[in-house]
Amino acid sequence: MLIEEFLCDIPLLHSWDGGITWNTGGFDRQNLGKLCDFLRDILPNNPVLLETGAGNSTIAMLFLQPARLISIAPDAQLFERIRGFCQKNGIPDTAIEAHIDGSQWVLPRLAADNRASDPILDFVLIDGCHGWPTSFVDLEYTNSMLRQGGYLMIDDVNLYAEKEMARLLSEHAAFSLALDLGKSLVFRKLTADRHLGEWCDQPYIVRRTREYARFPHSYSLRDPPALYLTKIPYWMKRLLHRIRNIIVIPGERIRRRRHPVLVPRRTSR
Repeated sequence: MLIEEFLCDIPLLHSWDGGITWNTGGFDRQNLGKLCDFLRDILPNNPVLLETGAGNSTIAMLFLQPARLISIAPDAQLFERIRGFCQKNGIPDTAIEAHIDGSQWVLPRLAADNRASDPILDFVLIDGCHGWPTSFVDLEYTNSMLRQGGYLMIDDVNLYAEKEMARLLSEHAAFSLALDLGKSLVFRKLTADRHLGEWCDQPYIVRRTREYARFPHSYSLRDPPALYLTKIPYWMKRLLHRIRNIIVIPGERIRRRRHPVLVPRRTSR
């Protein structure tokens, strides 16, 4: 099977309701096509790839002829469906290294094994658990294994945890945005650093911390914009009240303002 044939007939690998209905997952033909075209042009031959989560992204990346495709997801049956589709359609799947577990348990082991040697990854897709802090665990450990010049992709940036990761990387000196797919962003790693550093080394965190410091309740769990916005109705009401006292609005009953009572002067007879 050619990748064009795969993109025209993406298999239904996922079910969110216990098998009643099936879907292709979060990636459609357009997203997968653009991603594969991009990766084919910038990755080395036989790259080493890693993804948290699995599905049609797994099959699509097999067309890049990877030396290794490390795929982490806790669903064993999902991997059976992926391999079944590949075998049925003549797609070599020997590169898949399936880890049937949560990424928060698998990635620390992989990162520890890679710690004493050069980073092994050419491309990372973070698309597993979208909760906080698991998605940040994915970022921390995959970044430690990602080589300089490699690429890291964050999917579903409409979700808050993923959006915060993307904001962090978009302002970080170690990364630059390489591809915008709308729902997904791909960043290029510019340095050989295996750690994102302290908070003071992260411009996004520094900027947000300074924003908090400008408000009187910097320790509040409420976001500073929320603190500010709660006062807007009060100030708008006061402003409107002042305007009404100055400008006569057509069609509105004019309210009489109180004036001091004038006492007539006595005159001598």
